[in-house]
Amino acid sequence: MKNVYCLLLLMLVGSRLLADQVILEDQHSSFSIYYPGLLKDETGSMRIVDVLRNKEAFRKSGQKVVSLDVMLVPVWLKFDVQNNSTRSKWFLEFISPPLLHEVEVYVVGKGGQYRSVKLLGDQQFPDRLVKVKNLVVPIGLLPGEPASFYVRVTSRNFMRIPLRIATMQELYESNHKVDVSNGVIFGMLIAFMIYNLFVFFSLREISYLFYVGYVFFWGLNLVNYNGYLPDFIPHASGFNDSSIFIACSALCSVGFTNAFLQTHIYAPIISRTKWVMVALTLVPMILVMVGKPVYAFIYIQLLVYPVFMYWFVAGFMSFRNGYKPALYYIVGFGCYMVGSAIYNLKDHNLLPENTFTATSMHWGAAFEAVILSYALANKLSFYKREKEKIQQKALEQTRAFSQQVLESQETERKRIAAELHDSVGQRLILLKNKILLLGKKNDVQKEELRAVSGDVAQAIQEIRGIAYYLRPYQIDLFGISQALEAVVNETSKATGIAVTMQVDKVDGLFSKENEINVYRIVQELLNNMVKYAEATDCSFLVRYTPGVVTVLFEDNGKGFDPTKVKKGLGLTGIQERVNILGGSCVISNGTRSGVVTKITLPVN
Repeated sequence: MKNVYCLLLLMLVGSRLLADQVILEDQHSSFSIYYPGLLKDETGSMRIVDVLRNKEAFRKSGQKVVSLDVMLVPVWLKFDVQNNSTRSKWFLEFISPPLLHEVEVYVVGKGGQYRSVKLLGDQQFPDRLVKVKNLVVPIGLLPGEPASFYVRVTSRNFMRIPLRIATMQELYESNHKVDVSNGVIFGMLIAFMIYNLFVFFSLREISYLFYVGYVFFWGLNLVNYNGYLPDFIPHASGFNDSSIFIACSALCSVGFTNAFLQTHIYAPIISRTKWVMVALTLVPMILVMVGKPVYAFIYIQLLVYPVFMYWFVAGFMSFRNGYKPALYYIVGFGCYMVGSAIYNLKDHNLLPENTFTATSMHWGAAFEAVILSYALANKLSFYKREKEKIQQKALEQTRAFSQQVLESQETERKRIAAELHDSVGQRLILLKNKILLLGKKNDVQKEELRAVSGDVAQAIQEIRGIAYYLRPYQIDLFGISQALEAVVNETSKATGIAVTMQVDKVDGLFSKENEINVYRIVQELLNNMVKYAEATDCSFLVRYTPGVVTVLFEDNGKGFDPTKVKKGLGLTGIQERVNILGGSCVISNGTRSGVVTKITLPVN
């Protein structure tokens, strides 16, 4: 019984020491390598001969797929393969090669002889056999042949090593879905980048330039992350980490955040801290430049948290303070964070690796690009609406100011008219009466005194005319309708111009302040006709329909020059009073001759 327990314990320990053997069979075309043997080279100096002498140092990985975060030392993996199939063309695939800096594969046969292939080093993919994004190695096992594989890996950033052995057809077919997805995402990012670049050149709005830079560097990071960068920069091994791309993208995102959200207005606290964030994003670039790329990536992993916090605090503060486009900013960066979180959970083996999780960061970036591009367009609309509101408010303020000025003028006119009528007029009347009494007593100077009395009477009449012009008494005594009829009739009698007139009852339709504006409009129309039109007759119509009063004035004069009509103060005054009343004024030449003026005034 004791021997049985010892055997079971030995089997259990053995299963933890050695990785399960991968059996290649004809029934399947792909075999994933899970729980490989793991050995960390703490000194960084172990060679394959050292490893073969210390096979017992390998321990079975506690992770299905090796995921070790950032490693400062090389890592060795070991797994055994038995080819029980009839195929000899099997390939070992590293599913995430861009996260790796150096990869060396050693194949050890039955007799202990080994052969090696250096796959990554100073150049990316120097001698790859097939052009796919992942690193593919022909393992060269004949049917029935066993072999042990030793893989040495170093990384400058996150180390995750999914491995599988598959046929070339299976590799192409499985990678095709990811490649198509990546192609769609990269195409969208390029399209939005070009679109916003053209918008920047058109509008010179700096937020578009920051956004283009943000998308460009993050797109480069995705290209590098998915193994496509060597196709464009074959010798850029120094960029085999994402530190520079992510740092540049973060730097542009800080500029975009402040420019797009107008933080100096809507979030001044965030605006004051932008230079701190700029300094933080420059640190990983400096670390890469001084030859510390691993430390740069460790720093980048810590930097993402203050950057994310900066984004969202700025967005929420701006939105809370009334900047509505900030909502799209929050949703856009939220999509990016969700996609990155899913991808990160996949990297740490908390979510299964499939097409969705393998491209989640890409889709998150794509949704972010769509939403932020829409946000930039919405920002223009927001500014346009704000500009229209400001213009409308300025127009209302101008209209209110004009109304106050006109009301002040009318008040002053009323005061002057009252003083002329009650003070100067009364004194002249007393003077006239005294002259008449004096003439009765002195017959010698009767004619001279009568002439003086006539002059005084004429002065009284002129003062009454001025007082009437300043403030027509009919408005207060009889209403606006009769006042309009009176001013038209008096103009006709004074000038000899024949008038055809029809005035509907419009009393009480306007406030007292607005009634004087209507009167002044008609008064100015008559003055313009007398001074400039050289007319012999005219028609004057005031018509009331529910909600609208229409004033139609037409003469048979010489017409007007449309290029000069706006220069006169009279027409400017008419237009200002019409604006105060909320109406419209159209002045045009008549069909035969003369001027036609149509004024439409709304009433409550």
